Amino acid sequence: MKNGLQKAGKHSCQVAAISKRVGTHTLRHSFATHMLEHGINMRTLQGFMGHADVKTTEIHTHAMRRDLKRLTSPLDRIMEDHATQ
Repeated sequence: MKNGLQKAGKHSCQVAAISKRVGTHTLRHSFATHMLEHGINMRTLQGFMGHADVKTTEIHTHAMRRDLKRLTSPLDRIMEDHATQ
């Protein structure tokens, strides 16, 4: 039996024409990887994810893009957001 989040995820994948199987764990992992790529502190992410041990959080680093030139600092993102307003 699917919960509301699972149903919303399935519907979103159908609308976006994503044929690959995507579950709530995939969404959780993608969130953690995205946050790491954008410079979040590992301990802060650990709290967000509800991990008791930081080693569990460190698992998400394997999926990170390694091209550090493409990463932006939080200040750069704030300035870009401010410029578009």
